[in-house]
Amino acid sequence: MHNSVAKTKSNFYPVILAGGRGTRFWPLSRKRRAKQLLVLDGKQTMIQQTVSRLLPLAPVERTWIITNEDSQREIARQIPRLSKQQIVAEPVGRNTAPAIGLAAFIFLRLGCFYFVAKRSRRGNRNVPFGPRY
Repeated sequence: MHNSVAKTKSNFYPVILAGGRGTRFWPLSRKRRAKQLLVLDGKQTMIQQTVSRLLPLAPVERTWIITNEDSQREIARQIPRLSKQQIVAEPVGRNTAPAIGLAAFIFLRLGCFYFVAKRSRRGNRNVPFGPRY
């Protein structure tokens, strides 16, 4: 991972959605070893590569990962700079929208009111979610 953070945005808190049941890359992936925990190219796993790509935008201390109970411990092992609080296991996996809702709830409880955007499948524009403050 990068050791330095280039130009960070002070109000940017990346949220990585890293759920999944480990079925897409079978037989390489399994329930406790989903695709984001695999090294597919290079030396880093997909989750490590994702965190590294975000470092120019925000330090790892502001990065959060929403995952499942099966992957939570391995993600903590692979990204030791993240606190255990920043790796949140969903109580029940229910796809993308509830995971985004969980992240929004966490930030609301922490007193953060940030604009959350997700890339739209229709074109290359961002679609806003949540309140704008």
